[in-house]
Amino acid sequence: MKTTILTLIGIIICACPLLAQQEDSITVHVAPTINSKNLFARYTFPFSRSKRESMPNQRFGCTEYKIGYFVIDKFQYWFDNYKAGERDTKQFLSDIQQYNIDTNLLSPNKIKSFVSVFSGLKGGKKVVVVDANNDDDFTNDTVYEFDTLTTEKYYRGDTLDLAPLVKVRYESFNRGEIISKYTFLRVKPYDLAYSHPTDLDRKLTVYSVPFVHREGVFRIGESNFKVTLLFSPKGHTDDYRLPYLKIQIAEKEYEHKEAPAQIGETAVVDNHVFTVISCNREGSIVKLIYKGYQENREGGLVNNRIPTLQGKSFDNSLITIQHILDDKKYVLLDFWGSWCEPCIRSMPALKMLYTQVDPAKIQFVGIDYEYNTAGQARAQKQLAKFDITWPQVAELSTAQTPSSFLVSLNIKNYPTFTLISPDGKVLVREIGEDALPKIVETFKKIGVLKKP
Repeated sequence: MKTTILTLIGIIICACPLLAQQEDSITVHVAPTINSKNLFARYTFPFSRSKRESMPNQRFGCTEYKIGYFVIDKFQYWFDNYKAGERDTKQFLSDIQQYNIDTNLLSPNKIKSFVSVFSGLKGGKKVVVVDANNDDDFTNDTVYEFDTLTTEKYYRGDTLDLAPLVKVRYESFNRGEIISKYTFLRVKPYDLAYSHPTDLDRKLTVYSVPFVHREGVFRIGESNFKVTLLFSPKGHTDDYRLPYLKIQIAEKEYEHKEAPAQIGETAVVDNHVFTVISCNREGSIVKLIYKGYQENREGGLVNNRIPTLQGKSFDNSLITIQHILDDKKYVLLDFWGSWCEPCIRSMPALKMLYTQVDPAKIQFVGIDYEYNTAGQARAQKQLAKFDITWPQVAELSTAQTPSSFLVSLNIKNYPTFTLISPDGKVLVREIGEDALPKIVETFKKIGVLKKP
């Protein structure tokens, strides 16, 4: 019955799209959706290690195991840590200010704002059990087994359809009382984005993907656009004031890899430009401003014309991309960081590709993004380790300006590879360590590889 109601809501919204013109303020009415083809979930989260170690392990027969939990309501979790003395007052007050936390939504008593997860190894299998009903008993929950020999192969990149969808119970504080709620999580047994202290820890770690979506549709000219919301994983499950959202042509499926927009940011859809203004707490109303169609827009998306790009290298020398383009060369920008495991894993393949290109036709440039000078020192060691000799722009998170490479090209994912043509347009933008084969195919088409 619930599924039918949600589907009907989506149909009614899509049947009455909002019409918008340039510079209009757009109000989009958004409702829950179960259309899995339109979902986006760029972010995955590893479970946290639990202090509780007791577990009837004989039930699952695992030789190695650990128990952790998926946090559903981050604000309540932080509040519980604060009350337990695990988060100091200064940090919690900073949390309240940074995330605009409404403490009226937080329970003064510790509640189950998380679900427990069991993960173990049994022969060639990885066993995962989520305490979905949150009753502190794993023996009455579904047991998922994954073949450890093929898990890493199948769960690379976008694998949401492979990950089990689990309905989980949690507790929420509302109007002065604790109420029981349900949400959905995709449970991934493997993810590329995280590093671990030991190989055993890597094998035992489990990841969650939030699965809560709302959708609305509006029209510009003859085109229908859709807006899909995902609550911010940094915040409260029931609070959409700081959502992640996607705007896309309605007929298209979402590109999972590109990071979604947030409040105050610009979203570009086939050169249609929107500014995201606000969303109400319930996630039912999104406000946008349509900035118009910008055919020759500057930016970092495919077909955009790049703005002026220049930065300092580790030795403080100036690197200007336009000077390279003036020599009629293509430029491949590699956005990476010493903290990014996929970036480091891609370096040998990138180095091999560099030896195969004609240096008279293309120039590689690395953009190293670090959080502090210690990270920059680590980055230089990694460059030396892999014998990376092409120019490197050094960017710090504390020194970002509107003209910085990452801000100018709206880079939020690592690694990101951006190929720029000699006339200053973005030809290709690919994300992740599996992007290089696609880059190679483009290299073949534009003729920048050395002749055999």
